[in-house]
Amino acid sequence: MIASECNRHRGMHFYEDLHIVEIVDEHYQPAPPGKPGSRILITNLSKYTQPLIRYDLGDLVRTAVSSCRCGRPFILAEEIQGRTREILHLHSVNRGLVVLQPSVFHQVMDAQPINGWQIIQEEDGLEILIRRVPDDFSDENLIKSIQLAISAMGAIVPPIRVKRVSHIPGTPHSKTPLIKSNLREKLPVSTSAPV
Repeated sequence: MIASECNRHRGMHFYEDLHIVEIVDEHYQPAPPGKPGSRILITNLSKYTQPLIRYDLGDLVRTAVSSCRCGRPFILAEEIQGRTREILHLHSVNRGLVVLQPSVFHQVMDAQPINGWQIIQEEDGLEILIRRVPDDFSDENLIKSIQLAISAMGAIVPPIRVKRVSHIPGTPHSKTPLIKSNLREKLPVSTSAPV
């Protein structure tokens, strides 16, 4: 446990009396309050047998600008936006890359009358897996909605295909990420931040 809600229900208070909590950007610099951070780094102050020092949780959070009315002095995460592993990078229409946060896809997918989804970034485009789809569901309308959401972020829209499945595949650890990139899996993954 590193955080919990108070009776104001504005977000999650980090237990800064037990952990050093750092909300940082992609360059490991402190993210200012009100701006989304790229990751949370945790240093545990109470475990002596297996200390964690600047352990990267991979969560994307936005901290509150003002303190909570409950009176607790701890950092308040107003919004948990997802995991860094759920971020996709697409080419920008103005050169460079565009970072697509999970919320870009959640806004479209969570409004669909389906019972499960996953977006997979492949070398040749995006594949959208959907399950338990109504008979009158339109794959074309879903593709158009995703194309508009990506285009609004200033990214070049890759080819998109929809695949209807009976189940959404998970990882070997029994987790089922909603958004994943098979491009990123070719890169080394670190769970510890630079010290």
